[in-house]
Amino acid sequence: MRYFKTILIINLLLLVISCSEKSGYPLRTEIIDGVKVITNPEYPRDGQFTYQLEEELIIGEKEGDENYMFNQPQSVKASEDGSIYVLDWRDICIKAYDRQGKYQRTIGRQGQGPGEFSSGFLYFDISSDGKIYIMDCRNSCVIIMDKDGAFIHSFRLPGRLFEEMKTDKDNFIYFERTFTDEEMRKMSIHRYNSNGDEILNYGTFKIVQPVIQRRTKTSSSSTTSRLAATTVWTVDQEGKLYVGFGDKYQIGVYNPNGSLSFKFGRDYPPILSRNYDDNPLHPKYVGVFNVITRHWFFDEAGNLWIETPSKEDIEEIVYDIFSPEGIYLKRTCLKYRILHFKNGKAYSIVTTNEGFKVVKRFRMIEQGKGT
Repeated sequence: MRYFKTILIINLLLLVISCSEKSGYPLRTEIIDGVKVITNPEYPRDGQFTYQLEEELIIGEKEGDENYMFNQPQSVKASEDGSIYVLDWRDICIKAYDRQGKYQRTIGRQGQGPGEFSSGFLYFDISSDGKIYIMDCRNSCVIIMDKDGAFIHSFRLPGRLFEEMKTDKDNFIYFERTFTDEEMRKMSIHRYNSNGDEILNYGTFKIVQPVIQRRTKTSSSSTTSRLAATTVWTVDQEGKLYVGFGDKYQIGVYNPNGSLSFKFGRDYPPILSRNYDDNPLHPKYVGVFNVITRHWFFDEAGNLWIETPSKEDIEEIVYDIFSPEGIYLKRTCLKYRILHFKNGKAYSIVTTNEGFKVVKRFRMIEQGKGT
């Protein structure tokens, strides 16, 4: 009995020590304009972690069966049953494969009829019930097909310049519309149901673009880069909207009713651009203030993985991992960019050494803390 009491006391002490260490993490929480804002320090609470990408499947061939050849694959999604869908924007279609990578069918083609696409400028997602939701951006049209690629129905959106598409577990559809207002690029984010009814307009958001500073011996100037807009958003399965801006590492979280719940982010000092020019005869490109990039995904625990630029001269993709409460938990580097994560599987589009593109599926295994 005394032995078990000793073990219990030791475990309690370890728990207290662990909690004490975590409580020492210098998290800053404040209320600004009635909204809770969480600011993490520059480093993660639990440290740098390593993950093994255990390759399970490759889809794609350089030559041979055209059903396994990709022209210009843009995105990849997986359904609940493990079926894999690859959008090839140059071939203007979606190719479907079973969970073993066997070709099943080609969905869509160029045209103006039901289930046809005007161009390769498409976004798509797989709903929780297995339907395929496709946004034909040129036609401002949402097309809904069943899992076998049969046309169900479509509806048009008011206006033009629609981009991106997400769905949640209730099969609501989310997308953005870009426009120019007072010489500033902006976007609005909308939620629709599958019948084409607008449920919610989240309002207007600025479109932030990277800032480039140039310095000479006698002058200094700043300009925005038109290479990449860095206002980013995504939606979790519960219908919470996450919106971030590229000039500040801060993410706003919106409830399904459209109200702003809280904001979170971390300290992030500006970093030098990879295009830094140290030639004394030319201006120096001092920095590109682009602190977050477009590729975000949620893991099975609901943690948000945010791809960020890196100070280090490394080829790996750097991810910051935040808890649903906005705590900066971990940082990791992966060999490949993750375009989709479903049921413990990570999906990526990879260019081979021979120069053609393939889709790869991985099991992502945490190896523990890195150095």
